[in-house]
Amino acid sequence: MKTYTKVSLIEALIEIRNQGWIPTGRKNNDGGVGNTLEDLLGIEENNCKRQTNPTLPSII
Repeated sequence: MKTYTKVSLIEALIEIRNQGWIPTGRKNNDGGVGNTLEDLLGIEENNCKRQTNPTLPSII
């Protein structure tokens, strides 16, 4: 997994922007844009998954 400093992340984002339109790599996925960005940056998927807690009522 790649680690970025503030400066290196900004540089990587500028490089991605300079590539122009990039189609999502994961079609029919609500998080496809974020997943595509993570793929381009070389980082692991890091979306937050809902935690199950049996003592709390379900809100979803």
